[in-house]
Amino acid sequence: MNNDWAFFRGETENGQEVGLDDSQWIPATVPHIMQLEKKHCGGNVIYDGIGWYRRYFKLPKSYEGKRIAISFEGVMNACELFVNGHKVSEHKGGYIGFTSDISDYIDWGNNNLLALRVSAEYDSLTPPGKPQDRLDFYYYSGIYRDVKMVVSDKLHISDELEANQVAGGGL
Repeated sequence: MNNDWAFFRGETENGQEVGLDDSQWIPATVPHIMQLEKKHCGGNVIYDGIGWYRRYFKLPKSYEGKRIAISFEGVMNACELFVNGHKVSEHKGGYIGFTSDISDYIDWGNNNLLALRVSAEYDSLTPPGKPQDRLDFYYYSGIYRDVKMVVSDKLHISDELEANQVAGGGL
């Protein structure tokens, strides 16, 4: 799932909607860092705003009845995940990955849209917990680690991080 993403640096209204024209967005392959787009390089200012990622995918009808999950190994700093315009989950903190079950949002046999709104905005409750200009290191923002699709049976051994979530995971 690392290829064929489209990226928009900044906020856009309805970035999660299927009908949004993203044809002028920047093609991206993840891992991807929001700060390093060519037109924004060269300055000392670190981007601390919003970015959107979108990717289309198709799943065969033979997968219907399976559990389809998307696993992000690292998205910094906070994000909201949408599938076909529906909000699936949100996550804060880029040092621990997360997995979201998207089975209920799939349009089997047709194109599907995965959209991710990423925030690099300062949040005192999310590590590292300080504005970037007060740190002695640089943390990346965006989808800066791999993305995977995990197809499994409905009955499966859960991801260890999911197992402790209420009404999710476990045997």
